[in-house]
Amino acid sequence: MIIPGENWWDGYDLTKVDVSNNEIPAIPEEIGQQGFIQHLNINTNKLQSIPQTIFAMPALKYLDISDN
Repeated sequence: MIIPGENWWDGYDLTKVDVSNNEIPAIPEEIGQQGFIQHLNINTNKLQSIPQTIFAMPALKYLDISDN
């Protein structure tokens, strides 16, 4: 269940996030606070910028931000 105003990932220890091909215009800075994410695929969206917090994620091993 999604509660308005809360992040959709709250309450989960996600290791892989794939939101590619969704025409997403922005990624919230708070995603960088997720210490378990190892694989983040946000390619082929409509991102204008990438939050700097993504580049400091401690467990991140794979990042695809191509085609935005």
